[in-house]
Amino acid sequence: MAIAVDWSAAAIPRRGKDSIWIATSGGELHNPPTRDEATRLLREKLSAAVAKRRRVLVGWDFPLGFPDGLAARLRVRGPLGALRAIAAQVHDGPDNRNDRFAAAARLNRLAGASLFWGAPPGRRVPVTRPPLDLPEFRLCELALQRRGLRPHSPWKLYTAGSCGSQALTGLPRLLSLREDPKLREVSRIWPQETGFEAPRGRPLVVHAEIWPTAIGFDPSLHPIRDAAQVLSAVRWMVGRNPERSFRAPASTDLRIARREGWVLAPP
Repeated sequence: MAIAVDWSAAAIPRRGKDSIWIATSGGELHNPPTRDEATRLLREKLSAAVAKRRRVLVGWDFPLGFPDGLAARLRVRGPLGALRAIAAQVHDGPDNRNDRFAAAARLNRLAGASLFWGAPPGRRVPVTRPPLDLPEFRLCELALQRRGLRPHSPWKLYTAGSCGSQALTGLPRLLSLREDPKLREVSRIWPQETGFEAPRGRPLVVHAEIWPTAIGFDPSLHPIRDAAQVLSAVRWMVGRNPERSFRAPASTDLRIARREGWVLAPP
């Protein structure tokens, strides 16, 4: 079973363009207006699949990691240490109101560096890209650039390509599913917890990062681009070659790549 999730950091409930879309390999397409409703829906789907001892791959369309060095800056350890430290700073209400810019400012202070950037004026976050104390991109994004693609930096929070805001609002929700009492024993985040192998086991829930642009999508599947992307992504996730898709390029430093996270995409 596969689930593809297109995320949104919208501060108000929203449907349609630039909102949350969730597609499943069972042919379902959902457009929940809030992150709270999306999380409840995903929890129900995953709990039902685990109860039937199924294997589930969940693809999230936002960064599931940050450039190497963030964990050391935040003084945390473990494969999910940095993600948990980030999630702990973000407050996101059931009506989509959230403090992601204030959370980014707090994280910058905790890291002792200007890392997260891009915000409306007066939010105590650099409005434009500052000199960064850590790399701007992860190894996976550099690999995508070598393929001629143009991923944005996970530090970027505002305007077009603000995948950092999606990560700040999405990671707390993902971790709440990863650590749900009914799911945590069979849930893993790839590759931070699994390494670069096709995870095995049944039941099993694997959370992975996807980027529909790297997968490619069929715009004829739905008039709204985001919906067409998740429908295309879930088709690819079901039909992919797992042994190849779960591996990083041979020249990659796997220790760094595992700490930073990777994008599940065609090799």
